[in-house]
Amino acid sequence: MLKFIDGFKGSLLKHLQTTDDTLYVTHTAMNALNDLPEGDHVYLTLRYLDRYEVVKFVKDTTLKNGKVPVVRDVLGKGRKNLPAGACVAVDWNSIQLKEFICQTKEDCQ
Repeated sequence: MLKFIDGFKGSLLKHLQTTDDTLYVTHTAMNALNDLPEGDHVYLTLRYLDRYEVVKFVKDTTLKNGKVPVVRDVLGKGRKNLPAGACVAVDWNSIQLKEFICQTKEDCQ
C-alpha cells in the first residue's frame, strides 16, 4: 500500500550510477524507511541541480548499512547519474497522485 512519510529528507551517501538499483542514504533516512510496515511503499524523489529521478521503495525487509533497494525510473524519463550529497525526499509526483486517488477510491483499474 502507498504510504507518505511527512517531512522525509535525506541525502545520498554514495554516487548513484544509471546501473545501480541500491541507494546509500543517511542513517536518519534509513530509520524513517524502516518505520514503514512490511509490504508498504513510498516514492522517493532524487534531485541534484536540474536532474531528478523518482524511484519506488518497497519495504520487504529491515534496512541495514544505509542500503536501500529501489525500483528505478518509475516515471519513464530515464535513469540518472546523481552524485553523493544529492537530495532524497518524499514529494508528490504524478505516479504517486494517481496511485493515491486509486487507493482512496478503492477502484484500481
